[in-house]
Amino acid sequence: MIIFCNVLDKHPKPHFLRLPSNATRSPAVRDVSVLNGFIKMVELEHRAIGWKATIWSIKTGIFSKAHWSVDCQFDSSAIPEPPLPKLKVREGVTAQPTLLTLHIGLPKLSLQDDCILYLLAKIDYRDRQHTSWVLAVDMKNNTVQRVAEFSPKRAIGLARGYDSSTISKYLKVGPGKGVQEAEQ
Repeated sequence: MIIFCNVLDKHPKPHFLRLPSNATRSPAVRDVSVLNGFIKMVELEHRAIGWKATIWSIKTGIFSKAHWSVDCQFDSSAIPEPPLPKLKVREGVTAQPTLLTLHIGLPKLSLQDDCILYLLAKIDYRDRQHTSWVLAVDMKNNTVQRVAEFSPKRAIGLARGYDSSTISKYLKVGPGKGVQEAEQ
């Protein structure tokens, strides 16, 4: 649940917004962002084989759970083989994992593209020696858009290891001196 309260009101009153869920098993892993007048939430559900991600959105200022809508859904079994490039496990050793065989966690919503989801991936979530990866998954087109290596020492298991930026592409520079003028 998200609690909203405008503390600048004369008589502040909290408003509550329940989060939607498709998860049949709990707990699901979530990330929430506010962009361009919408609250966006991703729910990552792990299954016996693979995982499923759903991105929901609701216009800011609406407090009814009934107004959440599904923007994109992605099932890890939807990407045809081979879904990923060969991934470097350690020096001189590569592997050809699939989205079904990798351990996935830490879903982060893209702050630029509506249906791009970033995920931390490991061959074994307990391992701190082998390379991890951040995957950019295009949920609209069922593709892995990009893969970047990520130090396994920065993430124990699939716990917190990185944070997305809250600076969006819609940031507008306020009035004032330009960068070159300020440096002089």
